[in-house]
Amino acid sequence: MYRALYDFKADDASALSFRVGQRFTLLNRSDAHWWEVTDDTGRVGYVPYNYLERDESAECGDIILSIDRGIEQVHMAAMNNGGTYTAHHREVLQKLISHRKATVDKQSQDYPHQQTMGIPSQPARPAPQAPGSRVPDSPTRRRSTKSHRAPQAPTQVQAPTQRTAISEPHTQGPQNVGIERMAHMQKFEIYQDTSAKVVTTDASSQTEPMNDKRSEETHIPENIGSELVELVRVKTDVSFQKSRIAVSSILNHIKDRVPELERAMEDILRQVNSSKLHTVKSGDGTQDSERLEVIFSEMSSVKDDSQQRSWHLYEDQSIILEYLEELMSILENAMPAVCRKAVQRDNYEVLHNMVQYYQMEHRLPIRLALLQVFAGLCGLEREVVSSLVCSILPMELARDMQDSVEALQKLQYSALLLTMLFSTGEALPVHHYEHLSEEFVSFLLSHIEEPPEEDVHEQVPDLFLNLILAFNLHFSDPTDNLVMKAIAKSSNVRTFSEKMMLLVNRGDDPVHMFDHEPRPPNSLLKFLADVFSSEVTSGIFYTNDMMVLIDIIVRQVSDLPPGDEIRTEHLSLFHSIVKNTSYREHRHRHGDLQQCFLAIQREEEKEGEADKFIISQIWADFPDVFSRSDLV
Repeated sequence: MYRALYDFKADDASALSFRVGQRFTLLNRSDAHWWEVTDDTGRVGYVPYNYLERDESAECGDIILSIDRGIEQVHMAAMNNGGTYTAHHREVLQKLISHRKATVDKQSQDYPHQQTMGIPSQPARPAPQAPGSRVPDSPTRRRSTKSHRAPQAPTQVQAPTQRTAISEPHTQGPQNVGIERMAHMQKFEIYQDTSAKVVTTDASSQTEPMNDKRSEETHIPENIGSELVELVRVKTDVSFQKSRIAVSSILNHIKDRVPELERAMEDILRQVNSSKLHTVKSGDGTQDSERLEVIFSEMSSVKDDSQQRSWHLYEDQSIILEYLEELMSILENAMPAVCRKAVQRDNYEVLHNMVQYYQMEHRLPIRLALLQVFAGLCGLEREVVSSLVCSILPMELARDMQDSVEALQKLQYSALLLTMLFSTGEALPVHHYEHLSEEFVSFLLSHIEEPPEEDVHEQVPDLFLNLILAFNLHFSDPTDNLVMKAIAKSSNVRTFSEKMMLLVNRGDDPVHMFDHEPRPPNSLLKFLADVFSSEVTSGIFYTNDMMVLIDIIVRQVSDLPPGDEIRTEHLSLFHSIVKNTSYREHRHRHGDLQQCFLAIQREEEKEGEADKFIISQIWADFPDVFSRSDLV
């Protein structure tokens, strides 16, 4: 902390007035003359650096208290602004939270106090112009860099010579390029410390020519690849993948144009292009990790606030939506390892908090945003899906869908999210079947046949069909399968069967949404195997549909090699078709199937033994249709 040496009266809104002895917590001293601080009442603003001295008696608790007051002031300012956090509010809030974390870490770990207070040093430059010329709440004008030195202290204390000397070269050239991103850049101590070293490097070392020996001996930091990629993401706000491509392109160009640096560039390129880049440091200290920490903390507070039913419940919608929108952007664009680590903390506590909040929150815009966030989280890893599947969320979604059919967008989002949750085929807790019941499947089937009137683009039938396919993955025994029971009792499934055949023709599994391991069975083949396990359910397909399906089976069996699971599943499916349908009457593609069976029986590869066994079963069970003597 710092203490005021003299009284000071500010002449603009961005600066703070103070009296001698007042204490401040430093937030940013990148300017040579004006430092950004929070005072002991929580106000945040600029003060002349030469009016302050370091307060060596300050305790960490005093610093944390000052920061907490500053955080409270920012929240109050946002509430006074109609509940909307401006860019400047968010910038100051992030600085306070970051500095608080650094102070708490220092207090708990007992490491020496850093002179930079957790904020990287930056080139000194003239202090911001006081707002006669600034627009309130504008982050760009708020951080103006017009030449404006700190006022002379009453005792004629001069600014340190070194700071003035450093600031002079930086008064030239455009300053507007980095202003918008400065708040984000300040969060990256690793990157900024590196740049600071470049600024303060002795001139003689910069002009010394690099020879081959020095190039060979260049030490490449272990994590510089991930640091470069993250730095590009911070400064450009593009996705992690695009940042990675940009860094690779630049390094390749340097390698080609500067032969002396070829070895060093190749070493860094190996880091950038390595799969290990995703796990290096897991994002500690990066902008995305810090923002995720802030957002998840705020969402936890919102959940607690909703439980208490306080006044915030009706005045915080815009703030919550802003946080959720930022969270979705990070999930889409950040390094996946960063997001995974943030979600994994405390045994996925953030997931449980958000599920509880979804259950308590009834405002439609927030619920829609939460559904999108849950969908984004499912893509991170299978464990996230498992945690959500075992939570109350699936039951809540099923109940919502049946109670609020008229809320079309929520109905669609809920169906899509449920499909994601069920897509892994992971077993559901038994009590979930109170809501995920045969009646729920019947509800889905009925709205496939008769979608809501508001659904002019007929998206609900396709979403509900995919949901049924995903839900069907959870049943291993067709006789206890709730989906098959509902289909058997349904009087009209014409649209359902037509759409199923379209999916079968297309061949793509609509439920395969993620690459999580282990991969579940193909939902289409699993459904067809269950449907044709019974004469009752197999009747949902017309004869022409059956013939189309047999054409597909012939193609798959003919084209796929021995050992391919898809070929085996199609042969098993055909066995069920012959057993439980009227195939004996039309015998579609009988000759082609005989030729396929013969070809498989002649295969020498051991991988095809399962297929040969199924064919033997077909011959044994249906000698009146497929005779061994016909194939000799």
